Amino acid sequence: MVDPRVFRTYDIRAVVPALVDENSIYHGKVDSTDSFQAPLEEEGVRRIGQGLARFFAAREVAVGHDARLASPAWRDALAEGLRSEGVDVLDLGLTSTDMVYYASGRYQVPGVQITASHCTRELNGMKIVRAGAHVVGRGSGMEELARLVLEEEFTGSARPGRLERRSLLDEYVDHVLGLVDLTEMRPMRMAADAGNGVGGVVAEAIAARIREG
Repeated sequence: MVDPRVFRTYDIRAVVPALVDENSIYHGKVDSTDSFQAPLEEEGVRRIGQGLARFFAAREVAVGHDARLASPAWRDALAEGLRSEGVDVLDLGLTSTDMVYYASGRYQVPGVQITASHCTRELNGMKIVRAGAHVVGRGSGMEELARLVLEEEFTGSARPGRLERRSLLDEYVDHVLGLVDLTEMRPMRMAADAGNGVGGVVAEAIAARIREG
């Protein structure tokens, strides 16, 4: 259900089989055990959610996702896994990775950003932090998470976790602009290249706030 190769040094990274077509560089390689990238279906994402519930041992987990085609479905599957083990999910919706890290630090909850960063469209993954935005990676918990996902039996909770949807965009923009004194930066011209990423959503919101004065 979950190939151990998806657990990387700094994150979880995998191929989304449904997005691999004849034009993809992964065509014909999805089921190869020699490939660097392993496949991960939504049911596997759900199981990772169950493993994260056991790993975090927290009441609530913040979850955000990027603009990739597979990300909303992965968000739903991850949330289902977490909630099945009794963990409440704070669904932040479309977010940049730093917004999830902000939420983890601001509200002292673990966080998961569904993203494959700069990689091609066929890939997706997860960046994981403990409460306080402490990164989970090799040597800081990834091995234990992999063990839980690959070996543990999950029986579910008598009380499924709750789901709360909340946008932190305005709050995050307040935070970012609070780091600088705009009066010391005028006149100003602002340019941003978001590279098709969610950073463009944040940059647009910041620019709008700056224009408002």
